[in-house]
Amino acid sequence: MRNLKMVLSLAGLTLFLIFVIQNTEAVDVEFLFWSFQTRRAILLFIVLAIGIGIGWILHGWPRRRRPDKLYAGETKEDA
Repeated sequence: MRNLKMVLSLAGLTLFLIFVIQNTEAVDVEFLFWSFQTRRAILLFIVLAIGIGIGWILHGWPRRRRPDKLYAGETKEDA
């Protein structure tokens, strides 16, 4: 199992390095009143991190609230 994790980690790192090497050119980013230049790979990872963060925050948002459980021995008429 350790060898599988090691191989998958090395494969992921290799793909990451290839991605960074292929996306080194600078791009202009304009958003509302801000404007800046950054590398394309960095921009993609920033957008990915923002998306993961929003997904993590909103993960449990639409859950319905369940009615509180009745105390032990209590019937609906008592509540």
